[in-house]
Amino acid sequence: MTGGSEGVGAAAFQRVIDLNITAPLALTHRFGRLMRERRRGRILLVGSLSSHYGAVRQSILGGDMQSQLAFFSFITLVDAGPAEHEAYNRWHQLDHRPENLALPGVLWGDRWARPVEYRDASTAVAKHEGTDYIAMYWFGEPLDAALRAWNLLATDSFQWGRGPVFPFVRRNLLSFFRPVKGYAAPSALVSPDVLPYRPNRGLQVTLTRHAEPFGAETEAQYRWEDRTLIPALLDLDGVAGVWTFSFSHHQENPLIPAADTSDTPGSLRLQLIYLDEEPLATTTQIEKRRGELDSDPGVGETLLSTPLRTIIPWRDW
Repeated sequence: MTGGSEGVGAAAFQRVIDLNITAPLALTHRFGRLMRERRRGRILLVGSLSSHYGAVRQSILGGDMQSQLAFFSFITLVDAGPAEHEAYNRWHQLDHRPENLALPGVLWGDRWARPVEYRDASTAVAKHEGTDYIAMYWFGEPLDAALRAWNLLATDSFQWGRGPVFPFVRRNLLSFFRPVKGYAAPSALVSPDVLPYRPNRGLQVTLTRHAEPFGAETEAQYRWEDRTLIPALLDLDGVAGVWTFSFSHHQENPLIPAADTSDTPGSLRLQLIYLDEEPLATTTQIEKRRGELDSDPGVGETLLSTPLRTIIPWRDW
């Protein structure tokens, strides 16, 4: 810090930081650990609204996910060996993903792997049973500008010779979803909006199709998940939080074959469970907890339910 506002020195700024940031963080960590041990409790942080107003030479940065749209890709590498997986991962992690994250309208992006040993813990229809990788991107406002720049990057990358066109890549799903609701476990010590930015060891992902997306039975399923299932999962060791998404539309890109247009808005539902512990073992606990709960309406066709592992560059290649 090189200076303060008019008449306000560094020491005064430090006192404000200590009061509004350092002390709440210390208290949260102190009591959060105890709550985790007791497996109950909540923390309510109250602060001054003055933090939302700037002053001379003092800017205020405030933000959260606030995304109205997310993109998901489900990818299979057909008849691919270690060399093909390495080539695809190197391109995605070292070229494609960094270029996307640098766009102003992309709030965040991440991707995960579904190794062979996870298949026995999965449920999948034929279309998705070979899924090897899942990626997602969150988009911010203004949404039209964000998507326009994102699509332009895909076209430009092709023109730069950095597409690239992998003949062994099959795209099972390239679609936009609307974020519905986020949930954070007390053990995560962050809000749902921060959860996607928080490091994770993997996910448990469930993609469901609903024949009547706005029917009474579907609404009852969503109510059960919101009020019964997800709160029960947030108490499990290794579960950091949950985000749910509702299908908006498939991607339209001249470089990619047209997708199935029979899916209507709301007909697909995605649930992402963020994991802090080993994904395969935590998924077993998730399924066990779900089986212990009563009155699951059981509405919808499960297209894919699987654990995923966070990709660590170079080590996982």
